[in-house]
Amino acid sequence: MGFIYFRIMVQEISIKKIDNILVILLAGLGDCVMASPALRALKNKFPDKEITILILAQNWELLQNCAYVNEIFVLEKVFSFKAVFKNFITIFKLRKRNFDVAINLYSLYSFLGVFKILCMLFLIRPKKTIGRNTDGKGFFYDFKIEDSMNFKKHQVECMLD
Repeated sequence: MGFIYFRIMVQEISIKKIDNILVILLAGLGDCVMASPALRALKNKFPDKEITILILAQNWELLQNCAYVNEIFVLEKVFSFKAVFKNFITIFKLRKRNFDVAINLYSLYSFLGVFKILCMLFLIRPKKTIGRNTDGKGFFYDFKIEDSMNFKKHQVECMLD
């Protein structure tokens, strides 16, 4: 049902003018690899649109030559004053881009993760947000993809949803 719901929402969104899309994938290396089909599907759906991805710095080399994204922004995972300052600069650069849509591909496992993504989206201020509503934790998204820790779906299928 989540997949059908998302397709309906994508059709509603695609009617409106979308020029730039932000994909948020703050996950490990394996999750970035598993996101490739979702990135390809997004680029196929919106071939002429600007697709920007926000990833952790450790995954930059993996995605630096990805044909499905136009630009890559990175966040540092290390917690230091310099890293926090650098991350805020990145967030405010993204804010200036005025994204039409921000899509979080990763599940919301913890309330700390919810807090982080909620703050990030608040600071970036995209016009619309799409994300996985993992066990009700994605209450703040404009368009929610139903997700549960108990689903038996593969991570690739969940990201495609």
